[in-house]
Amino acid sequence: MLQRDFAVLWQQMEKIVVSRSLTEVTTKRTRLVRELGPADIQKLKAESEKDISVSGPTLAAAFLKQGLIDEISISYAPVIVGGGTPMFQGVTDTLKLERLEVREFANGTTFLRYAVRR
Repeated sequence: MLQRDFAVLWQQMEKIVVSRSLTEVTTKRTRLVRELGPADIQKLKAESEKDISVSGPTLAAAFLKQGLIDEISISYAPVIVGGGTPMFQGVTDTLKLERLEVREFANGTTFLRYAVRR
């Protein structure tokens, strides 16, 4: 998928930004909330006919620990950074993953998609 294709899809999606510091969002179809707890995700999952995507290591890890994540998608870019927030911060249990998809791109990026098996 090209960046332009992704941008078109992104603009069409309903989005929720979880932030305690932002005061507004500037993208279409986006709402800002201060918190998004497990009950909120369970409600979204029950009401949504489509998949829900959670991004960000802190929020995603919290939901992963609570058993609310069905799949994990990881994009590896050919860039080395010297620090940052761990991808699954605070996840201490062993989780088994089943690889569902691997895609390699000409720029060196690799996309992986896994099912979380409990």
